[in-house]
Amino acid sequence: MSIPETPAAPGDDQARVRVVTAVLFLGGEGLPAAVEAAVAQTYPLDEVVIVGEGEAVSAAARDGSLQTFPTVAELIPELDPEVSHVWMIHADSLPRPDALAALVEEAGRVDASVAGSKVLRADRTGVLESVGAATDVFGEPYSGLEADEVDLEQYDVVRDVSFVSSVSLLIRRDLLRGLGGPDLSLAPEALSIDFSQRARLAGGRVVVVPSAEVFHEGACAATVRRWREQAGRLRATIKIYSWPTLLWVVPSLLLLGLLDGLVRTVIGPRTALLDLARAWAWNLWKLPSTLSLRRSIRASRLANDDELFRYQLAGSAVIRHLTDELTARLARRHVEDLPAPLAELMHRGRGFWQSAPVWTAGLVAAFVAVAGRELWWGGLPAVGFSLPWRGSALDLLASYGGGWNFAGLGSP
Repeated sequence: MSIPETPAAPGDDQARVRVVTAVLFLGGEGLPAAVEAAVAQTYPLDEVVIVGEGEAVSAAARDGSLQTFPTVAELIPELDPEVSHVWMIHADSLPRPDALAALVEEAGRVDASVAGSKVLRADRTGVLESVGAATDVFGEPYSGLEADEVDLEQYDVVRDVSFVSSVSLLIRRDLLRGLGGPDLSLAPEALSIDFSQRARLAGGRVVVVPSAEVFHEGACAATVRRWREQAGRLRATIKIYSWPTLLWVVPSLLLLGLLDGLVRTVIGPRTALLDLARAWAWNLWKLPSTLSLRRSIRASRLANDDELFRYQLAGSAVIRHLTDELTARLARRHVEDLPAPLAELMHRGRGFWQSAPVWTAGLVAAFVAVAGRELWWGGLPAVGFSLPWRGSALDLLASYGGGWNFAGLGSP
């Protein structure tokens, strides 16, 4: 990767905030370029350090004469007392030279504790990867982005979001110390969700700053198995919610996972049910550490679950994903053969099938069909009526579907 061109540097009157950049090595081969991009920021940095382990980390540290730390938690006590913020970026990312300046300016303006960047794909010019995102109550992410959606500045407004990508995060030092840093046992997206949610429970404001652009190769997630993201989201859910919420969220999450797994066994990937089993088994294995982290979160918790609900989707993102994919598959197969008005109607109907009233009506209809099966296939009640009933509801409809039989009227 090469560093992209950037607009002019921020003005000299910008408030000076002391920042240390921590380059997180989560895999990939872009570490030297990420370090170079961090050093080249127009905003003055106190220091650049590398967080991670392995030969790649050691080599990059030697080349740049940088300090290394195994985890962010071990970095925090070593920070200079005057440092007020830590900027964490992934080792496979390439921030524009003015990215940090934009984060510092906007985070200070809106008093945000966590500020994330607009993330674009490094291999596709102008294609968005993340501009902040939402989750549902079960921790399933939903970005709202179309596949390969191009950045036309349509999301360029600083706003509160459920979570921001950990590819680029500017975090207040006091909050980072209270949270103990990110949970590096989680897959990248689950890590982002977990950290943002813990920050919000601790009273922090989480915003996305679209003017801070970062290009991301995605190498950190390229080898991550699907079940690892599922497992990470479940671990994050267990850590953050109160016990009354967990009592209904965890069983619902299992049922949604089974539904998703059964459907995807047909439409792919066919390992969905196996992935679900792996995710839950991993969490059973990690349950002692998860409960320990859950107890530590209580020490910094200043908000209740309602603060998380404010920024979450209504309903289930799993069902949204399934309906989106099934509709897209149907559209690819049939819409090209339809007249333009019908194709447009089908496209607009995607939101209709995803709405809560439609799903509720479908469930009610299914319940009535099952509960009233004796009326359709058995006999109907005939108590106190002057007209004789047919044997079943289907016979009754067949008898009177073509018109009334007047011969029976007035008879005993």
